[in-house]
Amino acid sequence: MKLVLAAPFALVIAIALASVAGCGSLLGADFDRGAAIGGDAGAGADGGPGGTGADSGPGVLPDGAPLPCCTEGGSADGPIVGPDGAVLSPRVVLFGGTDGTTKYADTWEYDGAAWAKRLDLGTAPAARYRHAITNLQGRLILYGGYDGTSAVGDMWQYDGARWSPVTAGGGPTPDARSGHAMATVGNTIVLFGGSSSGTVLGDTWVWDGATWAQKIVPGPPPPRQGASMASVQGSAVLVGGYDGSAQKMNDVWIWNGATWTSAPKGPALTAYAGMATVAGHAIHFGGADLVAETWSWDGSGWGLAATDGPTILVGLALAPLNGQIVLFGGTNGAPTQDTWHFAGTAWAKKAILGPSSRKYHAMAAFP
Repeated sequence: MKLVLAAPFALVIAIALASVAGCGSLLGADFDRGAAIGGDAGAGADGGPGGTGADSGPGVLPDGAPLPCCTEGGSADGPIVGPDGAVLSPRVVLFGGTDGTTKYADTWEYDGAAWAKRLDLGTAPAARYRHAITNLQGRLILYGGYDGTSAVGDMWQYDGARWSPVTAGGGPTPDARSGHAMATVGNTIVLFGGSSSGTVLGDTWVWDGATWAQKIVPGPPPPRQGASMASVQGSAVLVGGYDGSAQKMNDVWIWNGATWTSAPKGPALTAYAGMATVAGHAIHFGGADLVAETWSWDGSGWGLAATDGPTILVGLALAPLNGQIVLFGGTNGAPTQDTWHFAGTAWAKKAILGPSSRKYHAMAAFP
């Protein structure tokens, strides 16, 4: 039985697709797709189990508010320019991951029609997986991950032309970790949890673009790794993950910039799922043992958006692009290299070549 998206959200997505200003169409031609390759390597050493249209002017949300261009927190206030002064077009940036044998340190960009591997980026992050990437003030910020031997604690930024290491100002910094979650809230990044040297963490950190600050707040979420997190309407929503006993969770928490509060449950028990925001809704897919469900969080409640589309996936990545959600990779017993789009009511598989098969990579909208 196919369940369809609740009408209000379907309307929002339809508006987004028809009338996002200045963002271009995602509906390009399809090309031959390479076959998925590789096997799954089983349990990781420092984390949870392995395994696996034309534009027509600005639109409005149902409450009359203007629809933001391209991505939440994106370029509604004007174009973002790169180091060479050129206007940066919306795209998805992917870094790293593993196929279970090889660890990757490659950077790929996707414009909605084709993937392109970026070369000549200068000094770039070392190979890793189970890291996190999010966007802050027109740059991507990458933190942590697992290099195949131990968790790492370095931080990098990507400006569309090169990667460069980021050195925090004075004060404490997060421990090295992998399997953590990050999201952008206002002009800050919030980081939660992860795993370090076999210990599952439950700490909250905020990066303001210059320094890290640990937030000691009452009643935070229990420690976890492999949780999903995305920003929605000025807050961040955190879903699922593995607890310290490697059991999947299905609790939901909201970070408002100062405190955590629990929220209604939605997706089933999940870990290393994907979540990204479009048109004021966080879309959550995958990470579950038995179902491949797509869920939507609107800031106050959950709705089951779709029950068809990609197969059951773990270690996938989602990112918004031009009013749609892009999904790449993950494992369903073997890592995949499939690209999917979600337009609010259904998933569409894109028959295009791109990065090699992988899981536990990270992906974010840029700029």
